[in-house]
Amino acid sequence: MARIALTARAEHNKGLFAEIDDEDFASLSRYRWYAQRAPGSLTIYARRARTRREGGGMIGMHQEVLGVRAGLEIDHRDGNGLNNRRSNLRHITHAGNIQAFHRRRHEAAVDAWLLEQGVIPEAENAP
Repeated sequence: MARIALTARAEHNKGLFAEIDDEDFASLSRYRWYAQRAPGSLTIYARRARTRREGGGMIGMHQEVLGVRAGLEIDHRDGNGLNNRRSNLRHITHAGNIQAFHRRRHEAAVDAWLLEQGVIPEAENAP
């Protein structure tokens, strides 16, 4: 696994890194990547500016890694927008992406409740 430091405009996003596979490091490290929160979301993604020749605008690191497919989105299986390892990314429909988000959110809420109840020892829940 390799890491790429992200440039951040917001103070609270400084010092962040994106995780990638070693085989993607050469192609991704030649760009300046930014930590950006998606509009209406709490998730932070690694994004870069595209050149005029590429059509302008911004592109996500996860899109560079897997490629863009018409009608599909890219899901980060673990919900971490900065984990761009291929094993963590998958093409998915919009409905499937929303479903995966709600499933992760529900699982996190259940884990928090079990921890609070003492069912799960705190050491098991630590990363």
